[in-house]
Amino acid sequence: MWTRGYVTAGTFTSCLSLVALGAWTLVVTRPWLNLEAGMIPTGREFGQSILTHHFWTQMQECGACALWFGNTRGGVPALVNGVVGSMLHPLVAITALGWGVLNGSKLALIGAFFMSGVAQWWLARVLGTGTLAALWSGAVAVAGGHMASRMDLGSFSLTISMAASAMVYPPLFLLLRNGTRRAAVMLGIAIALAGVSGNGYMQVGLAFTLPVVLIGLIGPRDRAWLMMVRFAQAAVLALLLASPMLVPFARFSAQFAKDVDPTFRSAQPLAYLPLNFVIADHRFFTTDALSKLPFPFFYANFVGWVPVLLAACGLGGRRGSVAPGRTELLLGMLIVTALWVASAAPLAWLAQHAPSRALRETMVGVRAAPLIAGLAVPPLLALAALGLDRVLRLRLTRSRVQALTGARLPRWLAISPVVLLLPPLTLALQDARVFGARWIGVTPFSVEVPEVILALQADRLRWVGTPLGEHFFLEQAVAARLKLSDDFLTWHWRDRKFPEPTVQASRGAQPQGMTAERAIGGVVLSSAPLQEYAVVERAGARTVCDGRGTGGNIDVSCDATQGGILTVKEHRWDGWEATVDGQPVPLRPGQWLSLELPPAGRSVSLRYRPWDVPVGLAMGAVGVILAFLWWRQPRSYRTGGLYTRASESRAPGRGSGSSTTLPPGNV
Repeated sequence: MWTRGYVTAGTFTSCLSLVALGAWTLVVTRPWLNLEAGMIPTGREFGQSILTHHFWTQMQECGACALWFGNTRGGVPALVNGVVGSMLHPLVAITALGWGVLNGSKLALIGAFFMSGVAQWWLARVLGTGTLAALWSGAVAVAGGHMASRMDLGSFSLTISMAASAMVYPPLFLLLRNGTRRAAVMLGIAIALAGVSGNGYMQVGLAFTLPVVLIGLIGPRDRAWLMMVRFAQAAVLALLLASPMLVPFARFSAQFAKDVDPTFRSAQPLAYLPLNFVIADHRFFTTDALSKLPFPFFYANFVGWVPVLLAACGLGGRRGSVAPGRTELLLGMLIVTALWVASAAPLAWLAQHAPSRALRETMVGVRAAPLIAGLAVPPLLALAALGLDRVLRLRLTRSRVQALTGARLPRWLAISPVVLLLPPLTLALQDARVFGARWIGVTPFSVEVPEVILALQADRLRWVGTPLGEHFFLEQAVAARLKLSDDFLTWHWRDRKFPEPTVQASRGAQPQGMTAERAIGGVVLSSAPLQEYAVVERAGARTVCDGRGTGGNIDVSCDATQGGILTVKEHRWDGWEATVDGQPVPLRPGQWLSLELPPAGRSVSLRYRPWDVPVGLAMGAVGVILAFLWWRQPRSYRTGGLYTRASESRAPGRGSGSSTTLPPGNV
C-alpha cells in the first residue's frame, strides 16, 4: 500500500548508503576521472553538446557579455540555449566554473550518474523499502543502459536530463504520501531542475507521464482538494525557479525553428519497447531488427532480467496480497505511459489533430521519441526494490522447507533470502556495468585539432568553419573564442541564414567559391575574403572594419572617412544597443546588426542588454523566497498523507514491528 517509510536526512544508514553509491558510481564512470586536457569523452557529438557551458566561462571573463552566445551561427540569446543545452543546471555551473568546460563536463557526467542512483535510492526509501533494496536499486540506476547508452551519441544533455528527470519521482511520491508543503517545495525544485537540464525530450516525456498521478487524488474530497493545492504550489514554484530560462525563451520562441520528423521514423512499436530492458547484445542495437533504427542511444535501456522479475514480484502488493496496491498500480501506470509516449502513438495523434498549430509543430519536433522510454526505468526499478524488499522479508524455516520437500533437515537449518539472492543481485549489477562500459570512456583529440584551431584564430572577429561532422573541433574552437558559422545543432533561427565563413577548414572537396590557402594534415584551410565580419559600404565602395570582443560586447573600429552603412554579421535581436563615438544611434532593420555610420564615426560599440533576463532573474528570486517561506512555515499537527493509514504510518524499517510514527504534516 502507500508508503510506510519516511526518509530522515542525515541518519547514519543513509550516509553509508550514499557513500556506497558514490563509490559504485566512481567504479562505473572511472574513465571520466581522466582530467587530461587532451582527452574528451567518447561519443561523436560530445564536443557539440557542451558548447553552451561556455556561458559560465564567458561570464567569468566579461560578466553581462555572456548574455549573448555569439560563438555560433550568427549568435543567439544565451539563456535560450537552456532549452536544448544543460548549462543552467547547477551541476554544470559548478563544474564549469571550478574545472573549466571540458573537464567540468567529465565531472558533471559522473555527478549525473550519481544523481540517477540517489534519485532511485531516495524513491525506494520514500516507498518504504529496506536499506538493501533501496541501495541495490540505486546501484542499478547508476549502471543502467538508460544512462550509459546516451553517450553512444555523446549527448551530455540527454544524460543529465535523464538523471534530473529521475529526481522528480521521489518528491512526487513523497507529496502523494504526506501532502506537506515541504514535499511540494521539493517537487517544485525538482521539476524546475529537470526543466533547465536541457535536451527537451525528457521534459516532453514528463509532461505526458506526470498527469498519471492525478489518479492518486481519488479519495476523500477534502484531502483531494488539499493535494490539488499542493500540486499547484509545486507547479507555480517550478515555473518561477525556471523563469531565467523560460522568460527569454518565451520572448524568443517565435524565432525558434527545429528539425522535425512528421513520420516519427525512429519510433519503435510499443510491443517491442519493453524488450530493450533485457537485451544486452550490443550488436542488436546496431541493426534495424524489431522496427528500430541502428542507433543504440535511442533504444538501449538495459537493466537486466533480475530487476524485471523483481518488478513483477513488486506488483503483487504487500503483506501477502497478490493484487497491486495503490503505489504499485501507479508505478506500473507510469511505466506503461512512458513506453506509450516513446512509441510516438500519442505524439502522432496530436500532430494530426491538435487544435493549436504550435502544439502540432512541437509534436513533430519530438523526432527521437524512443528516448522517452528511459523515463520508465525509475518506476521499474522502484517496483524491483519493492519486490526485493518483499522477498527479503520472507524466511524459509526448517519446518516450511520440510513441508514443501518432504526431506528431513537439520534443526539448525534456516535459509535466509539474502543468501539466495546475493549472487543474482551481484550478477545483475555486473551485467549492467559491463553493458554500459562500452560507452563510458575518453579518447584523445585528433593531432590536427590544436593546429587547425590556432590557424583559424585572427586578430579580429570573423566567422570560420571546422570540418563538417567532426564535433571534437567544436568545443576547442569555442574555448578559443572562435566564431563558428555552423555548430550542427538541430534548431536554428526561423527564416534566417547562417553567416558565411571567412575561413573554412574542410576535408576532401574544396568549398565552392573559396580559395585554398594551406593544409594541416588532412585538413585544408580555404578563404573567402569578401565574407568579412564587419564592413562599411557606400556608393559601391567597401571598407573592412576591425571587430573585437566576445559575446554581447562587440567593438568595431572603422577607417571609412566618408561613412556609410556599417553591417556587422551578428544576428539583430531586441536588446542590442549601439553607440558611435559614445553617442547612441539606432539600429537599422534586417537580419544583421546594421547602422548608419557618420563620416566622422570611427568607434562603434554594440552591447546586448535585454530586459527579459532581469525579469526572469527577478521571478527566479521570487521563487527562491517563496520556497524558503513555504519550507519555514510552522507545522500543523494534523496527520499528513493523502493515503496514509494509521497501520501504515511508520518509519522505514524491516518488518511491521517498527512503531516510529511519521512527522506531522504541514497542512
